[in-house]
Amino acid sequence: MRDLPSEFAELMERVHDGSQDAAWQLLEKYGPHVKRYVRRSLNQEMRSKFDSLDFAQVVWASFFREPDRFRRLESPTELLAYLATLARNKVIGETRRRMKSIKNDLNREIGFGELEEGLEVRCPNTDPTPSAVAIARERWHQLVDNQPETVRRIVELRFMGATFPEIAEQLNIHERTARKAIERLVGEAVEEVEIEG
Repeated sequence: MRDLPSEFAELMERVHDGSQDAAWQLLEKYGPHVKRYVRRSLNQEMRSKFDSLDFAQVVWASFFREPDRFRRLESPTELLAYLATLARNKVIGETRRRMKSIKNDLNREIGFGELEEGLEVRCPNTDPTPSAVAIARERWHQLVDNQPETVRRIVELRFMGATFPEIAEQLNIHERTARKAIERLVGEAVEEVEIEG
C-alpha cells in the first residue's frame, strides 16, 4: 500500500465519522486483500461449501462494529494485518464449528450433484450473471442516493452489520423507523424489478 500516512489517517477518520463514501473507498481499496486472506485460510472442504465473499462480508461487518479501533490503526500495514487476523479467525471459527460438531459435520453432507445423478431432470442454474449483479448494485445505489440523509445513514449502518436497535441508538431514532426505511427501500427496488420484468 502506497498511501501517505496523512491520507490514510484522513480516510480512517472519515470512516470513523460515518462517511458512506469513505467506507466504500475503504472496501474497494482493501476488499481484494480481505478476499485473498479468506481464500488462503479456507481449506479445500470449506471452499466447496462457502464462497469467500461470505466470509469477507463477515470480516467487514466485524470491522465496522468497532469504530474506535479505526483511530488506533496508524498505517495501511496495520490495517491489513488486522483484517488478515479477523479473516483467519472467522474462517477458523467456522471451520471448527463445521468440522467438529456432529450436527454440522461436512463429512456427513451429501452433495447435490450426487443426488442429482439418479434424477433424469437437471435443475437449471439460477445464479445471477455478473452483469445482472452489477446492474442490481447500480440500481440500488441510485435508489439509495436519492434518499434523505437519515435513510442513507440507516442503509450504510445496516450494510456495515449494525442491528436495528444499534442503528436506532446511534441515529437517535426509533427502531421501527429504521426497519420501515429498509422495508420501504426494498419494496421500491422490488417494484422497479417487477415493472421492468
